[in-house]
Amino acid sequence: MSRNGEVIRAFDSLTSNNVYRAFPTDILCPLPARRCRNTIDGQPIYFDDNHLNRQGVALIAPKVASIVEQAVDKIRKMGSNRQAYNAISSPQTHR
Repeated sequence: MSRNGEVIRAFDSLTSNNVYRAFPTDILCPLPARRCRNTIDGQPIYFDDNHLNRQGVALIAPKVASIVEQAVDKIRKMGSNRQAYNAISSPQTHR
């Protein structure tokens, strides 16, 4: 996780209310140890040292889909009311 620190800090500094973030580390690197898994039940979850394979993607896909659904719902509720859209003040962070 430390190798991603710079990217995480960059995302943390964003102030746009149009940014929705998922944290795959919550799933791939569970507490309390925060040791990231590279296999589950003896099966690899990475294609290479940086990219999940299909099994790895299947682990985080439900969380990502949920966040996308929340963003779409927000847009639908706002409809064409741009003023209401701009009035939302903070970025959406989902853990």
